[in-house]
Amino acid sequence: MDMPEIIVRDSLEQLGNTPSVLISSYEGISKVEIHADEARYASTLGSEKRREEFIAGRRLIRVALGDIDPVLPSENRAPLFPSGMYGSLSHSEGYIGFAHAKANPIGLDLQVHRDVSDGFRKRIYASKAEEHIEPVRLFSAKEAAYKALTPWHDFIFFPRYIELALVETDCF
Repeated sequence: MDMPEIIVRDSLEQLGNTPSVLISSYEGISKVEIHADEARYASTLGSEKRREEFIAGRRLIRVALGDIDPVLPSENRAPLFPSGMYGSLSHSEGYIGFAHAKANPIGLDLQVHRDVSDGFRKRIYASKAEEHIEPVRLFSAKEAAYKALTPWHDFIFFPRYIELALVETDCF
């Protein structure tokens, strides 16, 4: 298999989780085959956009993990990875990201920067302390935190109810 052009980040030591993060355009992984069960599931999805997102995610999983069993979604659409593996997928505007780890759950969210409404800002800021953080970055960090917490909760994601603190310049 030809390796698509991807960005890889390994061993984020501050997490103590030795994860890998891969990011690609949909086009960059368009020739990667997915498992037949994944293709069957994709065909049941109601919109072309959801099918493209699902297929791109499974293609990037194949690039990262090789020939593993099919990764189908749970009831809440989160990918069900093999035992002992944690992963998180995210897509935004034709790009797909996949983070995976073995020790602990991990969350990933990609967002293309954009201007946001005052209503969006009100829905994501949990405190005055967060208001100095760019809103799309803050939303993305909260979405990633929510995804990392998924194995331990059963709540609906409301960004305003998750409060984050900036630990370093680019680290929450």
